[in-house]
Amino acid sequence: MRTPLQERSSQGAGKHIPELYIFRAMALFAVLIIHGTNISVARLDPQSSVYGVYLFANIFSSFAVPAFICVSGFVLFYSYYKKPLTRTVITTFYKKRTKYILVPYLIFSVLYFVIKSLLNPHADVQTAALKFVYQMLTGGAHEHLYYMFLMIQLYFLFPLLLWLMQKGVARSAILFGLAVQWGYIYVNREVIQYMTDLPGVFHKSGSILFSYFAYLMLGAYLGMFYSEVQKWLKRPWNNIRRGLASGILWFVWFALGSFYVYMHYLLRTGATPYHANQYSIVWCGFCLASSVVLLQASFVIYRNLAPKAVNTLIRIGIASFGIYLIHPLVLLFYRMLSLGNTPLEFHVFQFTGFVLSLMVSWLVTEVILRFLPWSWMLVGSVPRDPGYLSHRHKTAVSADKPVSF
Repeated sequence: MRTPLQERSSQGAGKHIPELYIFRAMALFAVLIIHGTNISVARLDPQSSVYGVYLFANIFSSFAVPAFICVSGFVLFYSYYKKPLTRTVITTFYKKRTKYILVPYLIFSVLYFVIKSLLNPHADVQTAALKFVYQMLTGGAHEHLYYMFLMIQLYFLFPLLLWLMQKGVARSAILFGLAVQWGYIYVNREVIQYMTDLPGVFHKSGSILFSYFAYLMLGAYLGMFYSEVQKWLKRPWNNIRRGLASGILWFVWFALGSFYVYMHYLLRTGATPYHANQYSIVWCGFCLASSVVLLQASFVIYRNLAPKAVNTLIRIGIASFGIYLIHPLVLLFYRMLSLGNTPLEFHVFQFTGFVLSLMVSWLVTEVILRFLPWSWMLVGSVPRDPGYLSHRHKTAVSADKPVSF
């Protein structure tokens, strides 16, 4: 889930932004919370006293994928916006994405297919293989790989988007993103859903990049005009105007997220649901606010948290792509164990699953980075330049030495 943080050019490159690794770490935690609580939400009785807790954790964390898409847009446009759109630039761009993103995706798609086939020995191998080809082409080999399909769409469209931004759309990037996203939502509901001859992936709006375009363009805007917005990110409380605006943003963020959870609670407990457009509007506002809130929080954490805590978050952010790819395997095998028969055992089982999904997948990622010369084939690239550390964090492990456990 990671593209290279900076890609330098002869025209000069922007500075490293280490806070983005903290952003990735927090977004990754949200992914792990979603995957760690989905079974609890599905199995618990909605009338249970703890159902609301699990539902809140699960639904409130739903900003995860939009946040990752936002930071991907930030990184890409921060790195490329001021570069000339030449054949060399485009060729280099696609070579890196093929090597560090597409290759790991293909390998893990095959890995998940093989493991699930072995766990289901009664499945028809030929039918499963044909189905797998389609799944691999659409990000369906396992439930979390649809994100990789979104990234492939982004990389395919990126030269065109970059050209549009450089031709004068940059200042209107967020409005452009909102127009594309809501135009797609309308077309999908009024036209695409009735086109039964289309491949199934076109009926899964969550697998189509256009349904996340506002978050992508928000990140693009912040990346292109980072020099103008960095004060709002780095020092949101050091100025009355910024402090008031940031306070309102954080309040709106929490209020929208809580209301979105409430909407889902009513839906799952049998109350009359809201209209689909209302869900989409609230979720869109929540995810846009979440991306900015997470960015602000990342900068505040980097400047104020203890160095060891900051460096731990940076290391998790650096390893986030590998953790993302590996953690469902941990959950898959862990959930073969018994859930337990008492409420306490159930809760301990869920919490332990979250911790293990993080720690085991992180450990495996670090081992791959440390001992495998071709680690990029499995977990992509990681920065080798420790320049992403600030002077107050210079005691941290360097980027090319995985953290010790």
